[in-house]
Amino acid sequence: MKADSVACKTLSNEYKALASRSLTFNIPTLNDRQYRISKEIMDIANYLTKSATLIESTENKQVQLQPGKKHFTKYANLNLISQLTKQSRYSYASIGYKASFKEWNKNFNKKYFNVGVNATILDGNFKSSISARIWKKKKFDPRVVLSSEASLALLSSTVNARVGNAKIYASARATGQVGVAYATCKAVLSKKEQSFEAGVGVAALKGETRCVFSVMGAKVTLTAQGSIGSAEANLSYRFSSREWEIGSKLGFIAGLGFKINVSY
Repeated sequence: MKADSVACKTLSNEYKALASRSLTFNIPTLNDRQYRISKEIMDIANYLTKSATLIESTENKQVQLQPGKKHFTKYANLNLISQLTKQSRYSYASIGYKASFKEWNKNFNKKYFNVGVNATILDGNFKSSISARIWKKKKFDPRVVLSSEASLALLSSTVNARVGNAKIYASARATGQVGVAYATCKAVLSKKEQSFEAGVGVAALKGETRCVFSVMGAKVTLTAQGSIGSAEANLSYRFSSREWEIGSKLGFIAGLGFKINVSY
């Protein structure tokens, strides 16, 4: 068990070093792809770090709370020259902060099935980002994506489960929070896509269940939300050429909401 966790940490450090390498290409699409690849590599590194923590936590059968974590992130790449020369590149900027007092993790993995559990005490989260482009293939085709969210919970927990393989699978995630306050806002504006989502609320108890069914690239996502001792209001709408989503929630004392997303 110890050797497995050390191997995960070693690989995580190697992936982080790889993701932090700065590469610049003359072709705009390659630069955008490089940014996405670096982000995915960093996600893998973070997954390996969490896996190491989960492996080490299983060495002791009794539940032990781990010290909480604090994580601050920021990123900016304005690409001003690309915007002035009508290149199809985005300008990015983001900032985020996540902190918790205590954490507990548990994980169970098989070939086609895995379950993970996470619980945190005093869980706080804030992140905000913006990405924008002006041109696409030398033509004026602006697209702006704005996103911001913040939350604070006395206690939060998450259970994830997945069965299947890369082509056909089903997954479910259930989250619950005690004593939570939150605010979210996201907007996407372009010629081919317009979406808006906003929400604000406080709740003594708040929960969400998300189920995903995917067959050969076509995916349906169903999300149900509920709360008790709450005052909440949420609205979302999204449409693009290969995806649509609708959702709403309104509640006082007790609230129920839903989201349906289809992509193909």
